[in-house]
Amino acid sequence: MTTTTSLKVQPIAGRIGAEIGEIDLRDALTNETIGEIRKALVHYKVIFFRTRT
Repeated sequence: MTTTTSLKVQPIAGRIGAEIGEIDLRDALTNETIGEIRKALVHYKVIFFRTRT
């Protein structure tokens, strides 16, 4: 199953670190979503994923 989700990227502290929410990493991700995750990683240097329950 492929998931299309808009990412919620929340900066954590200053210029380094962000939290990405609204994504389920257990599902297959689209190339667009993977690209957005990569952009966040390049921009914030460190990313964390908030899990959904």
